[in-house]
Order: sequence, then C-alpha cells, then structure tokens
Amino acid sequence: MRCRLLSIILFLVLLIGIIAPAWANPWSGGYRIALDGYDSHAFTRSEHLHLSMIYEPFGAVATHPQLQLGVTVSTDGDLWSVPLVTMGVGTGLFVFQEHPFSRMFRRDSALIPKIEATLTYNPIGSGLVAGTFLLQPISFHYGDKYIGIAGIAAVRDFTTDTWGWGVRLFEISHYLW
Repeated sequence: MRCRLLSIILFLVLLIGIIAPAWANPWSGGYRIALDGYDSHAFTRSEHLHLSMIYEPFGAVATHPQLQLGVTVSTDGDLWSVPLVTMGVGTGLFVFQEHPFSRMFRRDSALIPKIEATLTYNPIGSGLVAGTFLLQPISFHYGDKYIGIAGIAAVRDFTTDTWGWGVRLFEISHYLW
C-alpha cells in the first residue's frame, strides 16, 4: 500500500515539475535515467534503474550544482522489491570543449567530468540505508542533455556500517525547462 502511494506521489511530483515551472530559467530542470550496479549490502546484487527529477538552481551551466530527487528500483524481476528514494547533489568539475571524442559526434559537445553525492532512503521500515559518492569521468554535455558512461561509486552502507562500491553503466539527463 505504501509503495503504491509513494509511486503515485512521485508521479505527481514529476508531472507538476514538468508542466508547472514556466517561471524557471531556460534549461534548469528535467529528468535523469541511469543504470547502476552495486556490491554493497544496502542494495540487491542486480542492476538498479534510477529515475530522478533534476534541478539546477543557477541554470544549466557545466560547473553549477545540480539537485536531484528520485527513485531507484532493482531490475531483478521481483515485483515486491521496495523502490528506494534517492536525493542528492552533483556538479561538473571542469569543461573540455575540444576533447578527444569531439569529431565522433554530430552535435557540438563538451566533456565534463562530474561528481555526485546521494543519500538513499527506504520508505518502508529501515530509513536511511546508504550514502553514495560517484565520480563519472566520461560525461558529455550537448546543451539540453548529458550522456555519461562508466562512473564509479563508493557506497557507505548505513545499515551494516560497511563500505561497498558501485558502477554507473550509463546516464541520460535531459532538460525539459
């Protein structure tokens, strides 16, 4: 019951976030889809699909902070697995306009390595389960979207007081407003 209520609330927040902010600066918010894998007791040993709303309070400039709120769902096929709520902050470190991959892309792009810190919360029972620090050295910015691959994460499991690690296989962030 709580999972369904949480899913409905998150859907409504995403819907309002997409259609409501006509007052926002250009390219200040949108959504992110990512596929992660973890070796930590806080997460199941399967892929995790991550969907979040992103917001950049100072506009979508490469090195400004980005806030996020979303859910992480295990893809192990268990329909009863609990979606985990995530919230975090990230930023680009620096910008390479003339990067080694620039001739491979049709559109103008910039290589912007990113860092991100995320807290993961289990809404049913156990509360705060993990903190994650992600370094994503290969992230391309195309003006209205980011595409990143091969991120590596350090995971602090708060339930067992241990450290683990994770990999972000890919990430697509698309600005809508």
